[in-house]
Amino acid sequence: MGQVLVALDVGTSAVKGLAFSEDGEVILQDRVAYTLSSLPGDRVEQDAKQLLEGVRHVLSSLCRGLSERSHHVLALCLSGTMHTLLATDQRGEPLTPVMTWADNRARSDAQDLSRLFGTSLYARTGVPTHAMLPVCKLRWLAREQPGLWEQAAHFGSFKEWLTWNLTGTWVVDEATAAASGLWNLHSRTWDAGLLVQIAVGPERLSAIVPTDHVLSVSGSFAHRCGLPASALIVVGATDGVLANLGTVGLDGDWLAMSVGTSCAVRRGVREPVLDATARSFCYPLDSGHWISGGASNSGAMVWSRVAQWLGLGEEPGPGAGHEETGLVEALFALADGASPGSDGLQFLPYLAGERAPLYDDGATGAWVRLTLTHGRAQLARASIEGVAYVLRWIATALPSDVKGVVLSGGVANAPLWRQTVADVFDLPVVRSSVPESVCYGAWRLGARALRVLSAAEFGIAPLRQEEPVYPSPSVRRVHDERFAEFVELTSMARGTGNR
Repeated sequence: MGQVLVALDVGTSAVKGLAFSEDGEVILQDRVAYTLSSLPGDRVEQDAKQLLEGVRHVLSSLCRGLSERSHHVLALCLSGTMHTLLATDQRGEPLTPVMTWADNRARSDAQDLSRLFGTSLYARTGVPTHAMLPVCKLRWLAREQPGLWEQAAHFGSFKEWLTWNLTGTWVVDEATAAASGLWNLHSRTWDAGLLVQIAVGPERLSAIVPTDHVLSVSGSFAHRCGLPASALIVVGATDGVLANLGTVGLDGDWLAMSVGTSCAVRRGVREPVLDATARSFCYPLDSGHWISGGASNSGAMVWSRVAQWLGLGEEPGPGAGHEETGLVEALFALADGASPGSDGLQFLPYLAGERAPLYDDGATGAWVRLTLTHGRAQLARASIEGVAYVLRWIATALPSDVKGVVLSGGVANAPLWRQTVADVFDLPVVRSSVPESVCYGAWRLGARALRVLSAAEFGIAPLRQEEPVYPSPSVRRVHDERFAEFVELTSMARGTGNR
């Protein structure tokens, strides 16, 4: 009988579970898709019980399949999306939907906190102030729904509620706590000044624990999932932190770039790294390792919409991931017919506002420099290059001494995307060696927590053994000019001038 560690990633569009052997081989996997609800008032929500049922379905399926193969679940390691908020009552029942990272209802509260604290807030938390942050959503709840605010016994992320359902314990890992905007990176505790400002006591928040903290399963939900009574729960971290661990390990010499519904670029650092203009985040992995970077609202969600506008397909159905519908593939095929630089056409990809590098939920998109000479191929290629320029802009806030870029996500398999990133960043590009970098990172963290991996093995993530894609010097010069123009056009569109 083999012992198995299950990595569970509760993402924006689906919950995924991968069962790993002790040497890191995937034995079994499953996923369940679900939807986001976009509502008036900049609300983007999910049903907490629907997500929990998706978790139950995935775990039950995996446990049945593993039992049939005579495998035993040793532990479950958790990953969750950042910036979610859920209020629950004394019995742990949800009082609100899950407010997601895309929810911008707390826009005015973010502005108020920025006025109250200025740049000191970023210096304390390592997170740029934005409406997506739970600290802003908490302030909104207290202001807009005072009755519910008084009734709520606990506030936390969906991942914390899932952990409570599995173990009966309210805990939050440091990475998730940091993504709330309420965590002080210097004291590694809830920020006392912020708690006073939003009038919430620490007794209504989870206890902060390291990402490799281990708990025992408890309660009826774990039993319904099919988990054995002996199974352990490794609290885990956020999807971004674990994606970095799964893609490049602790090696800070490589940028990790992921593109899914949205996109991000990150690198590992040994101590907190903050940007002078507050464009990047810095989240803890453990006591001696941090992940610095930025996440953009652009990505397959934007490309999917552009593909629809260009007549390449219909809107994805409920629960379909934007990168999995064929729309993005069709867009890239069309874009291949245009030259690098899109014949001068620029695309500002801010169709859903923007997180990094702007942190402006009111930002809007546009094609710029559009003429009668441009066709569908240039429109498509400009949308791809616009996302690459956003990622380069984010990367300018990070230490620049890197060897190259490691790509993850389905679009990493597109030759056009690999070459575009190489040319825009002027760096060699390789693909991640693992198809599910978040789950692989969760396995690595769980395996270290359970002493399956040594500290030395934990820090190393294998790179794909393939010839890198190298930048073309002539095309790189084109993109250097286009990138400088892209930054200026974004500033002009926002009425901020030269930034």
